[in-house]
Amino acid sequence: MAITEHYVDLTIGTPTGTGTSGNPYGTIEFALATAVQGGNGDRFNCFGSVVLSAAITSLGRTPTTSRPCCFQGISTTPGDGGRGDFSGGGAVGFMNTSASNIYLIDLDIHSGGVASNLAQIGQRSAVLNCSLYDHQGTTGLNTGTRTLVKNCFVTDIAGYGISIQSGSVHMCRLEDGLVSQFTIALRCESAQAVVVSSNELIMRGSGTAISLAGMCSARQNSIYAHGTTGRGIGGTTSGVFEASNNVVEGFSGVGGSGIVGSSSKSSPYWEGNAVFDCTTPYSFASSHLKGMTDNEILTSSAFRDAPNGDLSLVVSGNVREGSLPNTIGLF
Repeated sequence: MAITEHYVDLTIGTPTGTGTSGNPYGTIEFALATAVQGGNGDRFNCFGSVVLSAAITSLGRTPTTSRPCCFQGISTTPGDGGRGDFSGGGAVGFMNTSASNIYLIDLDIHSGGVASNLAQIGQRSAVLNCSLYDHQGTTGLNTGTRTLVKNCFVTDIAGYGISIQSGSVHMCRLEDGLVSQFTIALRCESAQAVVVSSNELIMRGSGTAISLAGMCSARQNSIYAHGTTGRGIGGTTSGVFEASNNVVEGFSGVGGSGIVGSSSKSSPYWEGNAVFDCTTPYSFASSHLKGMTDNEILTSSAFRDAPNGDLSLVVSGNVREGSLPNTIGLF
């Protein structure tokens, strides 16, 4: 049996409708409170836009692995590539729940003000092809364990852009805004398995692009900073973390660093990385380094036009030419 489809016209703004494509629910809150949980889960097909008066905290159901709860943007039909737009009006986040098995797909989520989280979801969840932006609270996207975040755009966030406990973050672009800059753009929150791969990160402030806890990996990421004082990849807690085939450039301000291990605890494996124009290219406590192979300090940029946001790769040192955006770090 298929997932149960529900339709929500966010622009209506009143608690009306029956949830069909011809008579959609008028608010997401009314939809969650009214729709009976489907036997194979629910998909709330959201179109139009809304300014929320409060973050979503109750789903009106208990999602499970076999009965997930999906929020997906559409134009008219499920999966047509349309978008659903959720604004917090500069005052509230979009969702704040520890419920698991939640899927956020094709959504624009923004303007959360100083609410703690712009979007928070529990474990065994997924966030796909979403944009999150304009938030001055602690975290843009806060996820639980065993979560997939893929093909998302995160920008103009103060604090953490994405904070994940375990799972993977893949093919995302995280970029400091002109108004708000990350403290940490992509944070592996705890010493559990997180794989951070094939992402593009652009930094303008003094923050860290990728922060790794133990048992976490950063692979094939492209990181560019506009001459800032932060760091590209850093380790924060005890345990082993891996950094391989990453390209880091532009942390050339006072104290700026390319790839950094904890001064006393982290035991990193570093191999195949390339760093250019960083005040300190690599920094680690030698007694805690488990492996360091084929890392290079470049003499020219590996990016095609990084100052203008093009992080596709060109020949530089051991970096090969021809990689497409989000197919990066190939050596």
